[in-house]
Amino acid sequence: MSSVFLHSPDPKLTNLLEGLFISYGTVTPSEGAYDAIIHWKGNFADSENLNGYPGFILNRPEMLVKVQDKSYVRQTFVRNGLLLDSSQRAGKMDTFVGSKYIVPVFHLRAIALYVCETKGLLLSSQSNLKSVYRGIGLEDVSKTVKKIISDAIRAVYCLGLDFGIVKIRLNASGQTISVDVNPQPKLTKPLAQLFAKAIHDFDMEIRTELTNKQQVMMGMDPEFILRGTDGKVVPASKFLKRKGQVGSDAIHIGNRRVIYPLVELRPEPSPDPRQLVTNLINTMHMAAGKITDTSLKWNAGGMPVKGFPLGGHLHLSNIWLNSELLRVLDNYLALPLTLIEDSTTRLRRPGFGALGDFRRQPHGGFEYRTLPSWLVSPRITKGVIALTLVIAEHYRQLRRRPLEDERVLAAYFNIEKVEPEEQTDPLRKNDFLVNVINIIWVDLEKLSAYKHYIHYLEPLRKQMTEQQRWDEQRDFRRVWKIKPYTDEIKNKPTFRDIIERV
Repeated sequence: MSSVFLHSPDPKLTNLLEGLFISYGTVTPSEGAYDAIIHWKGNFADSENLNGYPGFILNRPEMLVKVQDKSYVRQTFVRNGLLLDSSQRAGKMDTFVGSKYIVPVFHLRAIALYVCETKGLLLSSQSNLKSVYRGIGLEDVSKTVKKIISDAIRAVYCLGLDFGIVKIRLNASGQTISVDVNPQPKLTKPLAQLFAKAIHDFDMEIRTELTNKQQVMMGMDPEFILRGTDGKVVPASKFLKRKGQVGSDAIHIGNRRVIYPLVELRPEPSPDPRQLVTNLINTMHMAAGKITDTSLKWNAGGMPVKGFPLGGHLHLSNIWLNSELLRVLDNYLALPLTLIEDSTTRLRRPGFGALGDFRRQPHGGFEYRTLPSWLVSPRITKGVIALTLVIAEHYRQLRRRPLEDERVLAAYFNIEKVEPEEQTDPLRKNDFLVNVINIIWVDLEKLSAYKHYIHYLEPLRKQMTEQQRWDEQRDFRRVWKIKPYTDEIKNKPTFRDIIERV
């Protein structure tokens, strides 16, 4: 079994069909006949037969229907931080010299990049300016090109799609002001060849995954900040070098680069949650030995200090990076965590914490970057690690996508968010979201790996359903018993002290 290309009887697809090395046709295959369906809808009338299909479906029919609503598309882009909202755009959009970029995207990859160079000002009143298209090599590592490619892939993903042609326009400051995705583009012969190769590569990837017997390896690089007694952030670079198991990391605030204010822990990877937590604790003790000023508070979470977003990035290898895996991580991991986030964590989105945020790694794995820094407590850390490994092992069995519901998506992005000092009830309950999480948790409980890690997962579930939110202002060394809090018990804490205490 492999992939099949499902299409309408459209003569304009001839160039693409001639370049395919997989099966193709106009009739939905019987259940189980193929592992993946690449759905090039057109006017295809048989799409409803795809409902309930157990394999991969690229560009599912229901998402193609949703993206026909331009207001939905625009709202989705703004919500995911891909477009400036009206207040941010005022005075920045109409007069600048710039370019429009065209990016064909197929399954989490840009397969080409073109710049549409237009002479003169790109004024909203001008419509007859001549354009020249020029190809840009994907190996270009300039900041602008990397952003365009990243935004194009993200635009396709956040609409629930898997491929299409993306048009992006940036303003003079490099901010995205215009995005358009066409999931059913008309293909020139060169574009048809590009898509045919991408489809072939996807088919080879899914074949390889089906024969993969390797155990998933997991790593991480959670971040935290140091704060003085006056509440101000103390740069991590004061104590730490950039590289190593304990290092410093940089962030950008607007166009200004901040010099390595974050501490980043990089424990040795492991396929075993218990060993991974042990490795993480070791890096905390290493950090305590290097950060000699014990009066500094260690704060984790999402944004304990405004303007300093923190991430709890997870690294996975020996597993195929694909859109379905990312969507399961979004729905079964990132979404439930919102029930226990501090009110300040939500200020991290949408600039950070975008759904499906990933980065490929040189070693062949990838980094899932959506989560805030979950170092806030041993219970949450253990639960996140175990839940990630359960998902990685069984993601194909996890079929619910509550984030496709507008109410759930609004809850994730916290549309009603306000500044912390204006929050009248920062711990307000969200019973609607609890009900959603209870439903998806039933799916998790049915998995064999869940039973294996139940002692890590049940405490996390209890905290979620009771909406016991973490406190980002608390020095998390205390709950981990890290120096100087080791003197609160008679002896240095053993692994069992930490791992069994919830």
